[in-house]
Order: sequence, then structure tokens, then C-alpha cells
Amino acid sequence: MYISVAYLEIIGTNFLCWKWPTTAWGVFDFLPSHNPPSGISFFYFLLDLGCLWLYKKRHKIAWSRMKSIRKIREESVTSMH
Repeated sequence: MYISVAYLEIIGTNFLCWKWPTTAWGVFDFLPSHNPPSGISFFYFLLDLGCLWLYKKRHKIAWSRMKSIRKIREESVTSMH
């Protein structure tokens, strides 16, 4: 997701679809911003990790079932070769 967002940000600003302010959110003068901001890609990366962690904590049975199915598939592929 990080790569996808970074790519979209670069393409979008290159074609002038949007523009980012010179300071963070145009409010914090001490925090410069660039066009495109690399921080937004990092934010989406952390959001993905957080969502995965939350899913694993809230759906332990489904997560362990998925891991078991993956293990069975790997074993069957290995035994076929």
C-alpha cells in the first residue's frame, strides 16, 4: 500500500490534480511540507499494519483458521513436488 500511495501522490501532483501546502496543513509554520508529502504514504502503511493487528486481535478464530488452511496448502504443494 505504501508504494501505491506514494506512486499516486507523485503522479497526482505531477499532473496538478492537487497541491500540498508549503507547511504542514498550512497551519504549522515550523513543520515544512513537500509536494507530495512522503509522510502520507507512511501514514497509510501504519494504517494497514494497525488494521491487520486489530483484525488479528478481534478475530482470533478466523485468523488461526486462515493460518491452518495456508499451512495445509503449503504441505500439499510440497508433497506434490
